[in-house]
Amino acid sequence: MTMLLVLAIPAGLLALTLTLLYPRGSADGSSGAVLDLDDSQVAVLPDRVRLVRLDASTSGAAGSLAPLAAKLAVQGFEDAGTFTVDGIPDVTVWLLANRAQSIYATLADHAVAGVWYEFTTLYPGGGKWTITTLTGAGLDSRPGHTVVRDRGADLLELYLRACSERPLGVFLPATAEQAAAEFENGYAMWMTWRRAHDRTRAASAEAA
Repeated sequence: MTMLLVLAIPAGLLALTLTLLYPRGSADGSSGAVLDLDDSQVAVLPDRVRLVRLDASTSGAAGSLAPLAAKLAVQGFEDAGTFTVDGIPDVTVWLLANRAQSIYATLADHAVAGVWYEFTTLYPGGGKWTITTLTGAGLDSRPGHTVVRDRGADLLELYLRACSERPLGVFLPATAEQAAAEFENGYAMWMTWRRAHDRTRAASAEAA
């Protein structure tokens, strides 16, 4: 649930300076987008977000993600819902969970940047591992959250990498029922760290 995305990171869900590098859409199962996030842009982001459920059958953005979701369904992923992100406009998020593999998938569509996706595994004690197709500046991950970036990777190729490259250990369960809460919690944890990190950096600059 990076998530960011976030987004997973939260990484992929900040509707600010977004530039689509490879406008290939979702038809071929590959995607690549970049987000450059500076301190002033982080400052106006909400400390927490709330996901608002959509009717996937009537959402145009969700429709663009449907072929990706269908591919993941074949791999054993359960549909956890399609959402907008309250406080961050023009983003649609489709969440899925694979119980057998203990892994979450996040599919995202931004009105300007297009489509990207990521896979996340959670560990006891707040540990997190994410692989995503979103890249850019200002997306540093919090301590305990490893983010691997592969711009333009094929969807199923990225999923196989997620399963094979994530650290071994005890995985927390991934369930459709918890996917939205894990996404919201992941964003809040990243933002708490980012706020503290920015304050420390600013204080060091003033003291220099």
